[in-house]
Amino acid sequence: MHKFLLTTLFLIVNLGFTQNLYIFKENGLYGYINKEEKILIPAKFTFAKRFSSDGLAKVIEPNKKFGFINKKGEYVLPPQYTLTSSFHNHKAIIFKND
Repeated sequence: MHKFLLTTLFLIVNLGFTQNLYIFKENGLYGYINKEEKILIPAKFTFAKRFSSDGLAKVIEPNKKFGFINKKGEYVLPPQYTLTSSFHNHKAIIFKND
């Protein structure tokens, strides 16, 4: 069965956390570093996008499912989706194939 969801996510953003994160690749996996090249989120994703203005990044785990993380590397939406758009204005289109 296919499920099609339009998800709205409202976040409380810590305005004190303005650090930019950059994608890096190590051993074929992606993670995030800061401008000093300190690893903030270890390389554990097979795909990673940059963080949106909503403070979320779309990532793919080795299980080939999409999820969204915050800038602390915590899942806001777990990696269980087949296909997603990126978040924009607190909204994303999410497709889940059961």
